[in-house]
Amino acid sequence: MDRKATYTGSQFVVIISVVIIFSLILLSEGYRVGALLTIIIWSYLLFMELLTNRYLSGPLTRKGGLEDENWTKINTTYDGFPINGRLRLQEDKAPLMICLHGWSSSTARMNHIMSNFHKMGMHTIALEYRNHGDGGETKEWTSLKIVEDLDRLMVDCVDRELVSEVYLYGHSMGSFVILAASKVCDGSWWNQSVKGAVLESPMTSYPEVFRDLTSSYSILRLPLKRRLMRAWKLIHPETIPFKWNDSQLPTWGVPKCPLLIVQAPNDNVLSPLHFELLMDTLGDRQDVESHIVEGLTHSRSAVNKDRDELVESWLRKQLTLHS
Repeated sequence: MDRKATYTGSQFVVIISVVIIFSLILLSEGYRVGALLTIIIWSYLLFMELLTNRYLSGPLTRKGGLEDENWTKINTTYDGFPINGRLRLQEDKAPLMICLHGWSSSTARMNHIMSNFHKMGMHTIALEYRNHGDGGETKEWTSLKIVEDLDRLMVDCVDRELVSEVYLYGHSMGSFVILAASKVCDGSWWNQSVKGAVLESPMTSYPEVFRDLTSSYSILRLPLKRRLMRAWKLIHPETIPFKWNDSQLPTWGVPKCPLLIVQAPNDNVLSPLHFELLMDTLGDRQDVESHIVEGLTHSRSAVNKDRDELVESWLRKQLTLHS
């Protein structure tokens, strides 16, 4: 995807060069205060641009994608952008589990849990996010782009005749994608077939993530928030008017299907407010089951026996219900 909301490296160089030249001219003419103000103002603007650029560019480093001969690499495109994933099918028609990894992770983290789903008799598919694993590289993206990529992958790479029903499993940001997909992809065949979703240590609020990220320069939150909203609108000109609080529950999206929520205690990545917001939004829904799993961590629990047993037990109940 071409840049729509941030400067390229060459644009930064040109702007900095112009500011330096202009400041030198002012100094040579004796306008020291003018030169100082020029440097201060443009330094602030460039710093804000760098922050905006950073928030839209993805993780600084990539983890490798899933390399396992049991899972086939699949790919398609959306608006000319490459979309990659992994797929493993059962021999006959079966339920499909969609697996969505977290921020700075990759499909490789899904290997263990997808193997469990396969043993249960489910098809499995995992999306590789932009700038993650072996996903396509882009200078700008948002979580809504991931939702759109997921929808295209499902439409182009999965034979619906092989799928009896659909389930979703999302870790951290993967849960955030699931929440949005429940609304954005409401008309898609696969979303209409969803019978349940598992949310592990779910992210439920971008504003809360933003507050954590800007804790060391909170004075810049308001202008940076305005820049990010402007960037969102440039990246997504097709969307209806979008407000800051639309990027969190309940506006972001609330699945209507049965939910299993497994939460890491003392989450060292996401604030407890994410879990609290989710539970407050769901209220007293009878189709929601939640567990605080001792020993579960946010980032290092690709394998966790207690979590796996909870997920398998809950899924078997859902599969029995819909068989």
